[in-house]
Amino acid sequence: MPTTNEEILDRYIRHQTYLLRYSGGLRNEVLPYLASTEGELYDALIKWVTKIEGNRTMTGIAGRKWQNDFSKAISLTRAPAWDEVSDTVLEQLRQLAINEAAVGASIIQGASPVALGLTLPSAAKLTAIVNSQPFEGSTLKQWMKRTEAADVERMLAYAKVGIVQGQTPTQIARGIIGTKAAGYRDGIARKSFKNVESVILTLTNGIQNEAKQALYEANKDIIEREMFVATLDARTTIECASYDGKTFKQGTGPIPPLHFRCRSLRVPYLNPSTLNNRGFDSNTEKELVQSYSKKAGLGNITSRGRLPRGHKGSFDNFAMKQKRALIGQVPAQTTYNEWLKKQTKAFQDQVLGPTRADMFRKGDISLSKFVARDGDIYTLDELKRLGLWDGGG
Repeated sequence: MPTTNEEILDRYIRHQTYLLRYSGGLRNEVLPYLASTEGELYDALIKWVTKIEGNRTMTGIAGRKWQNDFSKAISLTRAPAWDEVSDTVLEQLRQLAINEAAVGASIIQGASPVALGLTLPSAAKLTAIVNSQPFEGSTLKQWMKRTEAADVERMLAYAKVGIVQGQTPTQIARGIIGTKAAGYRDGIARKSFKNVESVILTLTNGIQNEAKQALYEANKDIIEREMFVATLDARTTIECASYDGKTFKQGTGPIPPLHFRCRSLRVPYLNPSTLNNRGFDSNTEKELVQSYSKKAGLGNITSRGRLPRGHKGSFDNFAMKQKRALIGQVPAQTTYNEWLKKQTKAFQDQVLGPTRADMFRKGDISLSKFVARDGDIYTLDELKRLGLWDGGG
């Protein structure tokens, strides 16, 4: 039977698979906003490149003015879509922050045999994480603005090179927008899609870690230490791998994300010694009383109050030892590949898809990356439903 700390680790990793899918769902929700601008963007590119066609130097007052006007025109064309992307991501991640604190509390209490009485941080504190918490030196809104600016700069740079090389306006526009035959994936404008995906994945993980940090801070009398957990696979950075399995005093040490697309976690560690003064939950106490009664030859007694005189103190000593065993020490390090092997067939099928999961169980393939079934994504409502589960299959 797994200890409380092993159960918390298991449930956190499982929940992380849902979070990665949620970030994929959010990405798929916002990218159509940008895609919807590509027809108007194509027309704007033709118009502005035609104005400078034949001027291959791009220098002087006229060249600089054209570059400035070109950037403004492209920015105005894309701005409404970028506003939609930013507003949607901000609102979704505000809700996610509140959800993740509740998920963390549910996981910790659900795995613990003692009544913890966890305190949830306020909604205002959690939403402030999204509004003002810097990740890699910038807030979420600043990251979105930076990605928007890079989108325009990328198109200007491509247009300038094309003009100097003597390409026609149509050739330049197609290079930026892409071709219908390739689903427009070959256009450099679509590089922004990848950038948006990276920002969403990074900040989803950052916000869930920070939301749980707020939860741990609100319950620092219970959660004194945390364990750094990296996804040990082919894409894990050396930095994250070097911290994997190490414990840190609550709120200190490296807190993910440590880099873009970071998937590492900070998992709470419950120290049995600090929970001695906390009573068991009713189900656990009933099981312990029954176990003690049978061991002491008292029959099937189900409550401490019904123990005969002289046995309550003995039961308390017995229960104290069991508490340490049930909560356990820091879980051993494990790879995601090893972790997934221990999960249910249904969960493996859900993560990998039935065909790949069957190959995985037979040993025909080994995971080289934190993989989810192609196109398998979650909305926030589905994440709440799955994330607040009790840890069962």
